[in-house]
Amino acid sequence: MVHLLPLCGIGGLSETHHLFFYVNGGLEIPVILLYQTPVTVHSPLVSASDIQLSIQSTTPDTQYQPILNAIEFYILLEHLSLPTATDDITAVNDIKKVYGIKRDSWQGDPCVPKDFIWEGLQCSYDRTPRIVAVDLSGNNLSGQIPESFANLPNLKTLNLRGNNFKCSIPVSLQKKVDDSTLQLSVDNNTNLHCTKKKRNSFIVPVIAATLCSVAVLLMVLAILWRIKSRNGKDKGMDAYILPWNERLRIAVDAAQGT
Repeated sequence: MVHLLPLCGIGGLSETHHLFFYVNGGLEIPVILLYQTPVTVHSPLVSASDIQLSIQSTTPDTQYQPILNAIEFYILLEHLSLPTATDDITAVNDIKKVYGIKRDSWQGDPCVPKDFIWEGLQCSYDRTPRIVAVDLSGNNLSGQIPESFANLPNLKTLNLRGNNFKCSIPVSLQKKVDDSTLQLSVDNNTNLHCTKKKRNSFIVPVIAATLCSVAVLLMVLAILWRIKSRNGKDKGMDAYILPWNERLRIAVDAAQGT
């Protein structure tokens, strides 16, 4: 890859400059240059241990030549390990798109090669590389937490502290937390509401109502016991006394509100 910039015109600013690039004496690449217009010349893949590059100008009667700013050479390397699992790549790219993450390292394969793993990720390399941890803490991310995190089957740790997430944790992600297969950190997200807190607020009144019913039942039984004791002493009274099982039934009905 060659970068060129013509800085001087040839007789007039509208004129052009014609060049030919030759790679290893055979491959010919024609180039047309315009005044103060940068041009990048791409060479096809060359299979050779040595590369010779030559440039020939075909523009006659000019004392000014374009400036050769830079030359880049790329070498195709073969990966010695397998690529990251396809579903992990899909999930993490969805997360990248949702949050608009533009880190320099978030390009190519997330886990391979090991020396260029994406920043904030941890991977396992037992067989096919898998993402096992994601750390996006303190990145000022906002919006809802996407379901894509739950599509990382080997994810063990997810750190989302110190962001601006809102709404609630996705059900599929919360299920992994409840099953103790995922360690989730969401501290310092003031607009994020966890569903568990809502369920607890419903349990408290139910327990209170049950305790009140038990208390009423005990009070009724105590009153009936006192009445029975008094009736045993007042044997001369001819008032009609309900059987004991009938009194108990009335007390239970009163406690249940029926």
